[in-house]
Amino acid sequence: MQLLDDAQALNDSLPPEQRIDDVLERLQSRESKPKLVELPSLETFCSEQGLELDFYSEQELLQLMREHYGLDQVRDESDQESFSQDGVQISPQVRALNTLQTYLAKPLLPTDSIALWVSAALCRRLALAGVATVDDLVRLQAACGPTWYRKVQGLGQVRADRLLGWLQSHGLLDAAAAKPVAEIVATAIVPLEQLGIPQALQGRSGGFRAMGPNAYGAECDQQAWDAWLRPYEGQPRTWETYRREIERFVLWAVLERSRALSAMTTADCLAYRDFLTRPPARWVSGGVRPRSAASWRPFRSGGLDPVSVRHGLGVVRNLYAAWLEAGYVVANPMATVLKQVKLPAPAADAKRGFTAEQWRWILAQVPVVAQGLRARRLAALLRLLTETGLRLDELVRARMGALEPIHLEPEPDSGHTEEELAYLLHVEGKGGKPRVVPMSAALVDQLLELHQLVDQVNPAAGSCADLERPLLGALQGPVGQRGGEARVAMGRAGLYKLLKRFFRRLARLAVKQGRQDADRLAAASTHWLRHTFARQAIAQDAPIGVVQEVLGHSSQRTTSEIYVLQERTRLLRTMLQVHRTGRT
Repeated sequence: MQLLDDAQALNDSLPPEQRIDDVLERLQSRESKPKLVELPSLETFCSEQGLELDFYSEQELLQLMREHYGLDQVRDESDQESFSQDGVQISPQVRALNTLQTYLAKPLLPTDSIALWVSAALCRRLALAGVATVDDLVRLQAACGPTWYRKVQGLGQVRADRLLGWLQSHGLLDAAAAKPVAEIVATAIVPLEQLGIPQALQGRSGGFRAMGPNAYGAECDQQAWDAWLRPYEGQPRTWETYRREIERFVLWAVLERSRALSAMTTADCLAYRDFLTRPPARWVSGGVRPRSAASWRPFRSGGLDPVSVRHGLGVVRNLYAAWLEAGYVVANPMATVLKQVKLPAPAADAKRGFTAEQWRWILAQVPVVAQGLRARRLAALLRLLTETGLRLDELVRARMGALEPIHLEPEPDSGHTEEELAYLLHVEGKGGKPRVVPMSAALVDQLLELHQLVDQVNPAAGSCADLERPLLGALQGPVGQRGGEARVAMGRAGLYKLLKRFFRRLARLAVKQGRQDADRLAAASTHWLRHTFARQAIAQDAPIGVVQEVLGHSSQRTTSEIYVLQERTRLLRTMLQVHRTGRT
């Protein structure tokens, strides 16, 4: 190997006190392979260790597994690998090469052939772009600016930025020229926080900018949309939804229309509506991607359905309406778009939910699929959701201190001859609207009994009379927590996944038992329980207005759809009975 020969020749020429025998020894040694450890699946690991699978995130579970099997421990000092600044492991051979580089290093010169420094494949691509020397590469970047790499076939932004950083490290390029392309100009589809908007598209002089000051104190569009989003920071889900829609609109405006938001016209907004239904393939990731990934895109699986399109356009319309009211713009280009476009308004699917017979069967399967405290908690969860109609977010935020006991006095005329205890749960509903949800004393007793059982198993959990205790909490606290598990609510995602797994298991049981509703069970989710509550209430002749108030529906139309479904069921059953009687 030529490198070893050169290193040996260099070593022979050095004085004894400067010889690099250890470097040569590391280069010539063969690195031992690490021992392999066969790891169980996450579910098996959690089962063996008694961990609460529904509580921990996947990242936390992986960390626990690494700690359990000692995967984070370094080797003996003699075999320990070093790490670079970005956390990448560096083998002894690589460290030896880095040491050797200081002895054999040759300075990079503008007159050097590019072939001396890059791979043969990249050299051929650069040659086709007229780059033969290092100086040619510097001149190409200077002539074409941040998008210079587009002149080189097969060269992407990441490798281009590395080349510029390499030139800068040798003093052949200034720091500004070597900045990543996304920091200079918007040339790629990236998350909003990474987008570099050209100065001409920042909206400092947008076509519909209002003259004079504005209530936001904003000087450009980004400051204005940040100011509009800021009040929603206390509502994470709402903020995330609005940010996503604004992000799509900004990226499209900058990358596809080359317009500032404050310069968009109604024609632009109509074009954006069409874009939402059919985004080009390069805008679609094809799955969930972290925002830090180069493969991130604003759309996961193609165009949006009509309801999602309507929602996205509505968010943008509200943004412009707020800008108009704040004196930032003089017109709302999205104001008439929804009126011109025939999109179905979002409507509840009244067919979601379970019949009384299905619900009895579902409850009977709880001890089949869960045992111990998990079975008790699952039963309480199902009863709580179907007796209150709570939304998942409302349940996650609900605390025992929000329960108000109500002593109902006897009403002999209406058949209530004894005093009765009931509860009102005070919740913050959709849009921050407060409402009260009735709860029976039997349901509250079931929750208190569950809390007592949890406290017996985990004495450090705290008092079951804690007013800050969630109605339904995790059975185990988060990693590293000591005590206070009673205050740990199950997360929204954890509750949703728990019930989805439950319904999928029920679907498999239904198939084995020959039931005809396996597909419905497999499709069921937490929201089905809310509809089940409404169907059961209406079936027992509860007035629509009462059901609407308990559910927190802003429109009686949503509740009426469930009522109409129940009435159709009654109509069909009545007439079928008439037909049967007539034939006998």
